[in-house]
Amino acid sequence: MAKVQPGDALSIDADDWNTLLDIIAAFRSNTLSRRHQPQKRIVRPGVVVTFKNNTGSDLARFHAVGIGAPLFTHSDNAATFLNQLAFNGESQSNVYLGQFAVAQEAIPDGDTGGAMLQGITPAEITVGDADHTHVDVDGAGGSKLVSAFSGAGEILWKESGTGTKWALLRIGATSGDGVVDDETGTGTGTGTDDLCINRIGGVILSNLPVDTNPSYALGIDSTGCLVLIPIGSC
Repeated sequence: MAKVQPGDALSIDADDWNTLLDIIAAFRSNTLSRRHQPQKRIVRPGVVVTFKNNTGSDLARFHAVGIGAPLFTHSDNAATFLNQLAFNGESQSNVYLGQFAVAQEAIPDGDTGGAMLQGITPAEITVGDADHTHVDVDGAGGSKLVSAFSGAGEILWKESGTGTKWALLRIGATSGDGVVDDETGTGTGTGTDDLCINRIGGVILSNLPVDTNPSYALGIDSTGCLVLIPIGSC
């Protein structure tokens, strides 16, 4: 089909005309489909790995799970263990203090999905005190992280007030020290058979020698506030 100039007689045969209509229809269809495509999940800087939701409930996007055992061990499948990072996502509890991941997509119960264990991410959290600067797992078993003055997630920004709030978190950066007692969970650490767990920068030191001279360590009470705990170990 040859080009024409203004004023020239225009003669288009049926095949050329139909081809032109097909091109216009295809262009319009492609433009409309792009407008109505669902928004893709934004890839944020950080470490996102596969988690299986073992909590017993559907996990909402930007809620959190405790980091459980790997989905595949070396004895199960050496190649998969070495080449694919995947964990069981467990219900939050004090067992997973400092060890959590934030879901980057909704994960139905029993299914797998991506969750961030280090990086910067939005999250829906429970704020107990407007001055709290960190978050960690909910010892009561909820799916939202809870605020505190110390924890494995740093609050970069959050909505004002208390209660359920949206926040931007930097996770994977443990802040503060904590001491617990394997027998009572009170952190008294007075018995020689006590197991002392001291979290310093994310490293767990256990079975530390007992010091007979009383001292104090920082801990977190049930409200998420820092408290001084008298101890005889660590």
